[in-house]
Amino acid sequence: MSSNKVWLITGCSSGLGRAIAKEALLSGAKVAVTARKLADIQDFQKDFPHNALILSLDVTNQDQVKSTVEETQKKLGRIDILVNNAACAIFGAIEEVPDKEVRRLFETNFFGLLDLTRTVLPIMRAQKSGHIINISALGGIVSTQCLGIFNASKFAIEGLTEALAQEVTGLGIKVSLIEPGPTRTSFLTRLQKFNSITDYEEVRTFISQIIDGYNGKQPGDPQKIAKTIIQTVENPVPPLRLPLGKFSNERIREKISELTTSMALWEKDSNNTDFDS
Repeated sequence: MSSNKVWLITGCSSGLGRAIAKEALLSGAKVAVTARKLADIQDFQKDFPHNALILSLDVTNQDQVKSTVEETQKKLGRIDILVNNAACAIFGAIEEVPDKEVRRLFETNFFGLLDLTRTVLPIMRAQKSGHIINISALGGIVSTQCLGIFNASKFAIEGLTEALAQEVTGLGIKVSLIEPGPTRTSFLTRLQKFNSITDYEEVRTFISQIIDGYNGKQPGDPQKIAKTIIQTVENPVPPLRLPLGKFSNERIREKISELTTSMALWEKDSNNTDFDS
């Protein structure tokens, strides 16, 4: 049961990370609750003085990643579940987003996740147990115009996690991708926006209107998502991929259908690219 586990969760200052941390603590588990600013998570120490370990962590800082893992293991004894949740997003056409901003986003969304995962893996291998949960998104399966940079980072997480799951399958370590659709958090209000090229104004405006219409009305419930993640951890055979929400399931099925149709249409030409046997 999750009450016997030690969790390490990133990005707990708000939204989904905060909801996951709270649900894990309510289950009786010990949780290393992390965020860049301690002030944003200080209430966890007050509300759960015996179970919560409050740590400052910027996942782009490799020294902090190492010290956070060491402190968690030292004070809580082990690490059973790692939840890579910390992330940021950028809005703008691919051509518009400055290179430094693309790299900054990947440092948080991808390389931060990679560093933390590789730092925790030796502990889990020694324990011969553990569960790594990477928070992806519907946007890690289906791309949307003007969110392409964010989508690319989540696609990268999907590829990394799928391979990792195969590598550790015989080591007692489980791996899961969580793929929520639009979730009612402050995520959309924190979008960094770029709009420097007028040729993209029409598509930008179209997507902006959709986002603005969704903001505050997203169907995904962070608390319900967090409870489902707790259930995933407690399941002896957790899924590799777990889309969450009707919207996520519908859009992924649409993409699968489109891909299947396209493959069937071009299958003869595709097969003809092999050497003649």
